[in-house]
Amino acid sequence: MGLGNTPLGLLCVLGADPVQVVAAGPSSTPPTALQFDPSTRQFVQNADGTMASIHPVDQRVALAIFIEEDSIGSQTTLGNKLRKLLERIDPNKVVPVATAEIKRVLQTMIDAGDVILVGVTVDQSVTQRVGLAVTYVNTRLPTFNPQSPLADPTSLPI
Repeated sequence: MGLGNTPLGLLCVLGADPVQVVAAGPSSTPPTALQFDPSTRQFVQNADGTMASIHPVDQRVALAIFIEEDSIGSQTTLGNKLRKLLERIDPNKVVPVATAEIKRVLQTMIDAGDVILVGVTVDQSVTQRVGLAVTYVNTRLPTFNPQSPLADPTSLPI
């Protein structure tokens, strides 16, 4: 409206418009680490449009397991070589080769005390396919109990 709150500001001081009430902004906080969805190859979004958050150690494990090594140009050492190693391999050698590769990609986290590798489960029930599941314990979670370190493992199917 004009110069004040009337057409020419005759009844009010110049520029004295009523104060507009501003709505509160979103009450979300930035995620600690983004959750990666290997089926869509994207980071997960919540229903409200914010990014899903997971523990940073869990994110490092997921990225090491779900991403193929040398598939990201800026981070060529991230990921694993499972696809190349398990291609045309003797079925009797799948378990030791897969287990060794998972240990290799998680070794820096194991050495740092971030994770305990519980096991690698291999499923060869479908011909020409290998299903893997990696079970580990994130030792950096606030709920981790050193007296029973394997009490709450996480399993990631590959």
